Amino acid sequence: MEYVYATLLGLVNLAFLASVAIGLPGNWLIVAATGAFAWWRWDEGRPADEQVIGVVPLIVMAGLALIAEGLEMFSGLVGAKKAG
Repeated sequence: MEYVYATLLGLVNLAFLASVAIGLPGNWLIVAATGAFAWWRWDEGRPADEQVIGVVPLIVMAGLALIAEGLEMFSGLVGAKKAG
C-alpha cells in the first residue's frame, strides 16, 4: 500500500509543480503535501532514518524551496529593472 500512497503523492506534487506556471506557490505546496504525508505515515516505533520520508529530506526540500523563492524574486527584480 505504501507504493500506492507514494504514487498518489507524486501525482499531487506533479500537479503542484504545474501550478507554478500559473503563479501559484507550487514549491511550498509540494513541501506542505510531503510534510503532511510524512506526518501521516510516521511510525513511532521506527528510527527517524527508517521512516517513509525522514526529517532530513523535508529540511532539504524546504531549503530548495527557499532558494527557488529567492531566485524567483531576484529574476523578477532584474526583469522589472530591464522593463523600466
